[in-house]
Amino acid sequence: MITVRLSPADLADVRFAISPVWEAVAGLRALRDPGIHAVHLPWVRQHRSEVLGSAEFPLLNDLGIRPARQLPGFLAPAPTSPVADLDSELAVVAASPAEVVRAEIAAVFGPTPSPLTAELYRAPRRGLRRLTDELRAYWQLTIEPHWDRMRGLLEGDVAFRARDLADRGPRAMFGGLDPAISWADDQLHLDIPRIEDEVALGGRGLVLVPTLFGWPRVFVKTNEPWAPLVRYPARAVGALWETAPPASDLAPALGATRARLLTELGTPATTSDLARRTGLAPGGVSEHLRRLTASGLVARHRTGRTVVYARTARGEALFG
Repeated sequence: MITVRLSPADLADVRFAISPVWEAVAGLRALRDPGIHAVHLPWVRQHRSEVLGSAEFPLLNDLGIRPARQLPGFLAPAPTSPVADLDSELAVVAASPAEVVRAEIAAVFGPTPSPLTAELYRAPRRGLRRLTDELRAYWQLTIEPHWDRMRGLLEGDVAFRARDLADRGPRAMFGGLDPAISWADDQLHLDIPRIEDEVALGGRGLVLVPTLFGWPRVFVKTNEPWAPLVRYPARAVGALWETAPPASDLAPALGATRARLLTELGTPATTSDLARRTGLAPGGVSEHLRRLTASGLVARHRTGRTVVYARTARGEALFG
């Protein structure tokens, strides 16, 4: 059990964020242990042989797959904005302090790191450039083709949790993140096997990061210099690799275009996401979404500067 003590200042600085780099790193663990991450088997079957042991990603495989439990913190720092982009996160990885890189390699790998990890220890700046190059290439191969759909699910989760926090307060919101997470006596309790710890955040705040590839586990990082964070399984992760059935039977009532958009919104999405998926003009998508929202079939949620649309319970009932 990990107990995290949040001061009033920490609680006031709780924020949600999405991390594309973390999803890439967590995907490596799904490739390594597909039985634990069975919900992602369609993706694992597609990419496992081309990543594990690949000559293209030797350092990334060493750092992300070889450790049995703890990962080096510099591999996926806390995102700095609600919807971080890949370039900004890779820049943070590349700028990791040399002394922190060395300390975390020593803590995770002990006295016997692989030759590539040992080289990263000796020359962190050069090694981090190689690591970010590998991360980018791995991302483009395995994550980028699916990112629109993944981001939609993650943004939908953030919108739901933020609304839950505003409506019901921190006790209910924290308790709803995962069965392993609870809030009592102004403390956050995380039931993580074989770990006993108690941490005071001391005014550093807390970042809550929904994860798809991290499912079904909860991950915690509180050590400095990183921002404290909790990664928890996102809602509707099981829908990530599902293909929605066509809504042709809805077309007579809604019109073919609105029926198609409502079908696409089985995964929450922005106007630009929907335009890319369907080939429709963004202006036309916006008008159809306005009508679907007015009919109560779709709701809009704001995440930072991004507006995400998702089916309401009334909209979901049409697909039941």
